[in-house]
Amino acid sequence: MNKNKIINLIKSHGIISSMMTKYQIFGVIYYLDKILNTNLEGDIVELGCNIGTTSLYIRKIMDIYNSNKEFHVYDSWEGLPEKLSEDTDMTNKYNIYFQKGSCATSKYKFINVFKKIGLTMPTIHSGWFKEISDHKYPEKICFAFLDGDFYSSITDSLNKIYHKMVKGGIIIIDDCGNNFLPGCKKAVEDFLEDKEEKLELTGYPNKQYEFGEMLCGGIIIKL
Repeated sequence: MNKNKIINLIKSHGIISSMMTKYQIFGVIYYLDKILNTNLEGDIVELGCNIGTTSLYIRKIMDIYNSNKEFHVYDSWEGLPEKLSEDTDMTNKYNIYFQKGSCATSKYKFINVFKKIGLTMPTIHSGWFKEISDHKYPEKICFAFLDGDFYSSITDSLNKIYHKMVKGGIIIIDDCGNNFLPGCKKAVEDFLEDKEEKLELTGYPNKQYEFGEMLCGGIIIKL
């Protein structure tokens, strides 16, 4: 899909919550489109789906491609976990807005979003990422969207999916590089310390829908 088609797709459904901007959604769709266009083996996962703002676009582009890949979403519905020292930046006054329980929602609200739009429901897994059994994560994953915000959530996410990513698979990490959520980037950097892959912060475009700037969208390409 070209840039204008992705922009029009986003306009057609709008933004259903403030959790994601249209530019962030564009980044997710852009890279998922690359995966689906090459028909890379593996399934699609989203860890931290909230009410489904990004999930519905993932499902929509899968439908456009008539993809038979499985789509799995994971969420505790309890909001953010306990904050660790890695998640605290005392120099940033906005850091106080992200606390245990922030962003809590319900599985019902997520399901209702898909029902209202008439999209095929993904496979839903409820619980903290690390407590969900390994066999409930696909054996092979080609695309993963991680939206856990805190150090522990991102670490747990990577522990669950990294070794299942196929070569060439893409991981997008929301808020990676966001100064309000320092633990997110720290978790990725610590996890990759002994691995071949490198973290780039070019997963999201700027307001002209151009990539290359160091923004708050982390991207890892599995080697």
